[in-house]
Amino acid sequence: ETYGNRVHYYLVTSLTRRSLHEYQSIRELLEALRDTIRGHRLLLEDGKILHRDISENNIIITKVLTKKAPKGRLINLDLAKELDSMPSRARYRTGTMQFIAIEVLEGKGHIYRHDLESFFYVFVWMCIRYGYEGTGKQKPGKVVRPKTNILRG
Repeated sequence: ETYGNRVHYYLVTSLTRRSLHEYQSIRELLEALRDTIRGHRLLLEDGKILHRDISENNIIITKVLTKKAPKGRLINLDLAKELDSMPSRARYRTGTMQFIAIEVLEGKGHIYRHDLESFFYVFVWMCIRYGYEGTGKQKPGKVVRPKTNILRG
């Protein structure tokens, strides 16, 4: 079996970042997602690169050092593709399953709007999985389950 021509890179940065699920407010989450989407657009327009793996783990919240600095960044470009390059020879679907666009799951080619759809799924995922009354903290306490199931009567 032959492998595609892939290069592994490391980028060492300071610890001025947090995982997306560590957001401290809904505003911080929205601003991080907004700035990440802006960066994604620039990656496409200026670099002619399509990310193809938008997920919770590939978006970070950055420490704002200046007023114009982005509050969120897109990381992990190992599944990215240059738009002018040959079609991907990957024998598998690229992306993180929970966030893959529906048309990509149906076998259609990956385009820019599919990454935007993935951003939407990340937003919904964050709200459902981590959100709690405007903070990034999970709901405290024990889950209380009803004694009867409303579907069974």
